[in-house]
Amino acid sequence: MKKLRLYLDTSVWNFYYADDAPEKKEVTRCFFKNLKSGHYHIYSSSVVVREIENADKKTASDLVSLIKMYPPTMLDVTGEIDELADVYIAEAVVPEKKRDDALHIAIATVYEMDALVSWNYKHLANLSKKEKDWIGALQIIGEKSLLMMCQSVQSKLFNEMLERSIESDFSLKKIDLNLMGYNHNFPPGKIGDIERKVLRENNLEIDDFKVPQIQFLSLRASRRKAYFNAQELIIDTEEDELFSPSKKIIMTFTLDSGIYATTFLEQFFILR
Repeated sequence: MKKLRLYLDTSVWNFYYADDAPEKKEVTRCFFKNLKSGHYHIYSSSVVVREIENADKKTASDLVSLIKMYPPTMLDVTGEIDELADVYIAEAVVPEKKRDDALHIAIATVYEMDALVSWNYKHLANLSKKEKDWIGALQIIGEKSLLMMCQSVQSKLFNEMLERSIESDFSLKKIDLNLMGYNHNFPPGKIGDIERKVLRENNLEIDDFKVPQIQFLSLRASRRKAYFNAQELIIDTEEDELFSPSKKIIMTFTLDSGIYATTFLEQFFILR
């Protein structure tokens, strides 16, 4: 499994010792404990180092020790990052007095992090400053994260259409179903009716899949298999290091290219 690339800003390190915010402190310590699972690759930057150096002596000493316990890959601030931070301030995404916050966002964006981890969410809420500026809000998120979110919507729609088709007793074992996109044409008959109904229930239209302001978010239609065989399936249990004495389930399997793992995995779980 590919490790998620997480950029930790200064607030995450700070709240490890936040006695005045016990709930956030507990969540932060749980987060750092979870890093030992090996599922994440953490990053920080020279901006974090500078902010720590400006703290009081005891705080700085504690944070330096914490960074040594959980050593991140350190990222440099480049000219491109400086310019992007200036844009965030000019567009009022981040207040002018909070330039370091703008730098953290720019670093996570330029280095294409999967996520920026922060307790300093107040300055990241673009819509609170520019109501209904959906495009502006989206543009401060990294390309990988945006694509993942939008493609997950495609996946959700596909799964719902598949379920409706099965409920309607269609024989789908040898056919593909449509993955919604801006160039999709509805097929005639019952399948087309199901597609229209699922889109309508999700308050979506085909044109919503084309985003001219953010070209890479314009998602094309394609086809996916309705049925597939999972190969090399192995299911095992191990001790859960985070929730002792519970057990955790380890699953490994192989799917054909283009198949959604979520479609397969949901068959194993019943939400209660």
